[in-house]
Amino acid sequence: MNDALPKAAVFSGLPPAKSWTNTIYPLNRGDLEAEQERLNYNHHRIWLPLTGELAPPHVLDAVKKFQAPRIADVATGNGVWLKSMAEEMPPQAELYGFDLDTVKFPPVERRMPNMTFQQHDILNRFPQELHGTFDLVHVRLLIFALKSHEWSVTIQHIMELLKPGGWIVWEEVGQISMRSFPPSRAFDEWWRLHLIHLVNNGGNEWMPYRLVPSLRSAGLENCDHRIWSTWSSETVNQDDVPEVLIGLVKPTLTSVVESGGLEIVQTMEDVLLLESNIIMDIRNGMKLGFDWYRAWGMKP
Repeated sequence: MNDALPKAAVFSGLPPAKSWTNTIYPLNRGDLEAEQERLNYNHHRIWLPLTGELAPPHVLDAVKKFQAPRIADVATGNGVWLKSMAEEMPPQAELYGFDLDTVKFPPVERRMPNMTFQQHDILNRFPQELHGTFDLVHVRLLIFALKSHEWSVTIQHIMELLKPGGWIVWEEVGQISMRSFPPSRAFDEWWRLHLIHLVNNGGNEWMPYRLVPSLRSAGLENCDHRIWSTWSSETVNQDDVPEVLIGLVKPTLTSVVESGGLEIVQTMEDVLLLESNIIMDIRNGMKLGFDWYRAWGMKP
């Protein structure tokens, strides 16, 4: 692995970097520029090459039939997915990005004219004027932000945005699929502590693999899913994959420290030591991989 690998960390220094939002989401913290780079890197180097598409082809075909489709991106971050989608849609399309954290929103002068960004907490209902107005709502990587009981609430709030016949497309990394080879004691220890902390804070380690039944239970139709593996991908450079997971180590373990510590991780010195051991294993030839899970459904 090259020397640029440690840049994936979203903050530096020993003191814990304070979160920008008061949630269980661990990545809204630290250096903003580095976090922007992380989001862009993951989208352009991993998610898009891995899937080859921004949404299932039949969903994109349905949306493109409208002269002025309305598309929303929930948990939009810096809007990188929304920008890519805007490039595929007619100029009359209206695109909305929603996020609790507005810090990463692109500045107004860098937004495409048909893009709007708005602060919103997905655990609250959207404004009434937005109900039933969207042809497609995209969601990505809420796995780090939602507690077990909040998934069904989130689905209901997203459904309210959709027109009849509108689609939800939801993408997540399979946390229980994250593995190293050859096996790395340092990586496995991070992965184990991260999942313990996630569950202790109310997270659901089985998501997103149970997302389709949740969509069906909410009343969505034509629900299905697809799973991609970075291990078998012919379109993703295997040497690019570790950057994704290394970018999670420090912020997730900082959350552990802020919660009082867990086993071998009690201080930021412990965090940095574990991170450096993982980086050393990568530079010695260890590979990392995971599943990328996409689910979709249509509002009747």
